[in-house]
Amino acid sequence: MAERLHAGVKIKSAVKGHLSTYGLLDNMWTFVVKDPQFKMEGIGGGSDMVGSSGVKIIARKNPDAPELKKKGAKD
Repeated sequence: MAERLHAGVKIKSAVKGHLSTYGLLDNMWTFVVKDPQFKMEGIGGGSDMVGSSGVKIIARKNPDAPELKKKGAKD
């Protein structure tokens, strides 16, 4: 799935806000962002802004996912 997302997703997004709390427990990151603003840029050059009073983001590394090389990285 990570390879398909890396190759197929053509939308860029960014989030800005106040990082209220964050933590790492059992390889699971938790971020609480207050007053986030999400900016999503589409293929056509336009962009949309979405806001909220708060959001919780939970993320973990998929142990089965292949390591993706960064652009310009050397072997």
